[in-house]
Amino acid sequence: MIMEPTDITIHVLREIRDEMRGMRAELSERIDQTNERLDQTNERLDRHERALGLLINEVRGLGSRIDNLVTGPMGEKVRELDRRVATLESRAGIGQP
Repeated sequence: MIMEPTDITIHVLREIRDEMRGMRAELSERIDQTNERLDQTNERLDRHERALGLLINEVRGLGSRIDNLVTGPMGEKVRELDRRVATLESRAGIGQP
């Protein structure tokens, strides 16, 4: 059976349409999968962001405790003890030159 040119055109256009529908469904599925992965990634990033925030607060607290050790009353006690040890070492002849 020989098809007329218009019949062939219509047939080709229908095949193209059907293939496009299949591609659209496939693409839609892939987009859904990608969106799901993005949601999972965002959840992980949110958890990491919260953990980093907690860690930053801990480091800041540690920094203030170290500052207190160096410049606060405890720091003065440490410096005084260091001076006393140096004096004792000097008297005993075991200190640094």
